[in-house]
Amino acid sequence: MMLLGRSHMIVLMFHGLQERNCSSPFDTSARMFKDYLEIVTEMRSMGDGSQAMITFDDGNASDVELALRELVAHDIRATFFIVPSLVGTEGYLTWDDVVLLKVYGMTI
Repeated sequence: MMLLGRSHMIVLMFHGLQERNCSSPFDTSARMFKDYLEIVTEMRSMGDGSQAMITFDDGNASDVELALRELVAHDIRATFFIVPSLVGTEGYLTWDDVVLLKVYGMTI
């Protein structure tokens, strides 16, 4: 709910994104993620100082496979909390992926 005349800060925290069915209660569908980004884009265009912070936990492979292209398309930056011991293991980012996130202006 938006209160007129006041700026807002929302924080959206994601774990993994799934292209289709979400197998975990911590996952979000790619479609829903796109919808959230549309809301953030609309917030920015309101010009009332409202802001959004988007974070991703753990360093899932979907951070690059699904989220990065949408973030770049919407000109939105996010913060990625990477678990170093998971990097390079199945289902998680590689070190090259982590560098790619940084190249696109994401915060690690």
